[in-house]
Amino acid sequence: MLISKKDDFELLPEGWYDFKIVKEPDGRKQPSSRGKEYKYFIFKMMAINDEGYQFNYSTILVPWGQVWRTLLKALGGKEDENGDIHLSETDVVGKKFRGEIKHVENPKKPGEIKDKIIEIELKEDSGNEESQEDDIPF
Repeated sequence: MLISKKDDFELLPEGWYDFKIVKEPDGRKQPSSRGKEYKYFIFKMMAINDEGYQFNYSTILVPWGQVWRTLLKALGGKEDENGDIHLSETDVVGKKFRGEIKHVENPKKPGEIKDKIIEIELKEDSGNEESQEDDIPF
């Protein structure tokens, strides 16, 4: 198993993984360059590749980010009347989803590469393994 290294920081190899959220996301606030405060979330997960190898994985996600909405849907989040999905109303610990990792350049630090979830599979029963059993007609 090869894992790229960048300044003693191990990157997950690119590809598809099954992820399991192992801890409640940690919401934090930070001032933006415009002086306003914004919220971001640190997700701690277990990443499992197709060969069964497991890796601890942590990522920062923001509510306006590319995969945020798809992730919340994959974890069982429901849209409200405005079409919004709120993390606070979605129980995520222990939920699973499948996502693709790519190596991308950090826009704030040119030349630095990071691993990033760029796509998430959205299935009807994502995040709720019991739903298949509930649909069996007997």
